[in-house]
Amino acid sequence: MIASNSLHSNYVEQPRLVSNTIQSHTSLGFYGEHYAAWRLFKSGYKVDFLFAGTKSGDLLATDLTTGEITKVEVKTSLRNEATGRFSFCLRKLNKTNYQHSDAVMLVAIDNLRFHHVFVVPVDAFNGVSYFAFRTNPIVYAGKLDEYRVRSSHVRLN
Repeated sequence: MIASNSLHSNYVEQPRLVSNTIQSHTSLGFYGEHYAAWRLFKSGYKVDFLFAGTKSGDLLATDLTTGEITKVEVKTSLRNEATGRFSFCLRKLNKTNYQHSDAVMLVAIDNLRFHHVFVVPVDAFNGVSYFAFRTNPIVYAGKLDEYRVRSSHVRLN
């Protein structure tokens, strides 16, 4: 059994990013998970937040039309001022492992606070533990470009 906390139907406001210089990875991750849940909710999914330690991703998204359930790992990054990259730790021993999910939602937040979202099937990462956009995601044209969310509607399959 997967322990979770449901996103209720009164959750209709977009989470707000208070600062482009979030003080910890934990608070950035928390924000990213809520942003992803909001986007999925607005796209017709029932969203459950999975409790830490379940090793099944961050969110359980149920398509309200088809009933299909998808385990989603959310990864969020701000631009690193020193390298110019948006970096995502996908797998870290005893911490996080995207391979326990069905999909990974990458949320890259640029300096103008624009959120670039990619919904990537787990197997597209080929087992890597780290991924980075070397440029601003708006001009990114690499292997994950096909998974870019190009509209306000998010699809998981």
